[in-house]
Amino acid sequence: MQPQIGQVYKIDPPPEGIHPSEAAAEDVILKWTLSRHFNVSRQKVERNKNGDIRTRLSACDRSGEPKNTRHLREGDRVRTMRGSKRMGCPMRIKIVAVDENNTEGPWKIAHTRDESTKHNHPTSLDVRVHVGHRQRSSQQSTAPEVSTVNDFIFFYQMAAGVSVSKVYTTLLLTDTSSLFIPKDIANVKDAKRRNLLATDTVIEALFRKLTEHGFHFKYEVNEDSRRLKYLLWAHPETLKLAQHYMGVEVVDCTYKTNKHNWPLCNIIVLTGLNNVLPLAQCWLPGEAELNYTWRSLNLSHYSETILSRYPAFCNRSRPGVYEWK
Repeated sequence: MQPQIGQVYKIDPPPEGIHPSEAAAEDVILKWTLSRHFNVSRQKVERNKNGDIRTRLSACDRSGEPKNTRHLREGDRVRTMRGSKRMGCPMRIKIVAVDENNTEGPWKIAHTRDESTKHNHPTSLDVRVHVGHRQRSSQQSTAPEVSTVNDFIFFYQMAAGVSVSKVYTTLLLTDTSSLFIPKDIANVKDAKRRNLLATDTVIEALFRKLTEHGFHFKYEVNEDSRRLKYLLWAHPETLKLAQHYMGVEVVDCTYKTNKHNWPLCNIIVLTGLNNVLPLAQCWLPGEAELNYTWRSLNLSHYSETILSRYPAFCNRSRPGVYEWK
């Protein structure tokens, strides 16, 4: 948005008054700006003789001028859609300690000479364009149960690789007043992924997590490319339960579960009540007999070390490709 030269917009500022603390005074300002569809950010501070902050000046988040460290002209810019929101807005407001020597005591909101009302832009049509309000909304929630639901959605949907658009849709269904935008969700996913990987590769992090949670797993690496070729994993508790229902094993593949187009082989057994009990899962590079042989041989390792017996019959739910007795 470009500044409207000569135009002045008057937006009501937070009322002057005394508040119990610096945080309380600042919170009043931020809640007021949220309701009026604009925002302010911290600028300069003044300190007392002891070095404590006694005055804090805030300015409209559209104050200042866009940074142009490369001294580019408008016609030379390549990323034209990433314009700055800074437009030289003159609005300022400050909070001041009532007693400059007691900064832990009450603070007051003070207007500037123009009563902190003058802006060179109108209020925003959508308050979500202000990053500060979105960030505070993600950290503070007036409804704890909604915050818990959001945390649940973020953790499990992002861990399962659900797309940003679907996470955003689910989030709006649980909290219609959320200030999140899809970019915020993408940033959270990227940050969590970086923290999870740390200095590991993706496969190293996967093996670390499987080990931490006690999973039994087998894998094979391609000797030429050193890329992962097979991966079989099973939860120890599931293997214990499967000891009682190993009469029949059913194997089938799921498709389009990853960007590499590898089939995900699901291995299940049926209980006495005809309920499905997952036994193990395996990433396969294909559906040839060689691929299923690798799965069978490595799964038989658990039958010897953990399971009391191995199924007498194994069959895929898509017959004709591979079956054995």
